Amino acid sequence: MERNQIFLPNGTYFPAEEYERKIERSIRRLKTRIALLESSKKRAIQRLEWLKKFPPKRIVFGGRKQYQKKDNPKVDREQWKQEFFESRHASMSLPGRHTSKNCNFLVRKEERNLIVKCMDGKETVFKKFHLARQQELWEEMLQAKKQERKAICYNFQLKREKTGRRYLIVSVTLLLENKDCNESLEKGCVSIDLNYDHVAVSEL
Repeated sequence: MERNQIFLPNGTYFPAEEYERKIERSIRRLKTRIALLESSKKRAIQRLEWLKKFPPKRIVFGGRKQYQKKDNPKVDREQWKQEFFESRHASMSLPGRHTSKNCNFLVRKEERNLIVKCMDGKETVFKKFHLARQQELWEEMLQAKKQERKAICYNFQLKREKTGRRYLIVSVTLLLENKDCNESLEKGCVSIDLNYDHVAVSEL
């Protein structure tokens, strides 16, 4: 400090009053950060205590019974791993979007083939793909105008025969219009709420 000037090691200098204001501003910022960190630490500790007091229920993808088989000493561990892996990865759904040209960003139809774009960028081709039902409706939905498009969901299920041969079932979920819908509530109403661990039904 010389003649009311603060000289820094890098060659810059400030009036003493200006430098004092800078330091005070930095101190306020540091105090705010410390307060936020202490508050965050306090919330984290409370959350840990809450989790110990009320542990969350575990959800096992692949089936709880299948998962519990590993505790049986008579079960072959390697075979169980294979079965559990297959049960976890037995099905996949690709939801559609009405904003997509093909009603689904990952699936498209070219001539009679169904082409699915995979996560790694590769494409899987299902040759001569044909639906068991609603084939004409599906094709109409794919050719619909931009304003009339509806989302199309594609479902894939991996199955295994008793002989060990694996095969894939491909199905399509379409949004259909119910022309025979009865909207009258004169005789009452039934409401169903589907949850992962229970089904709630109310009847009026």
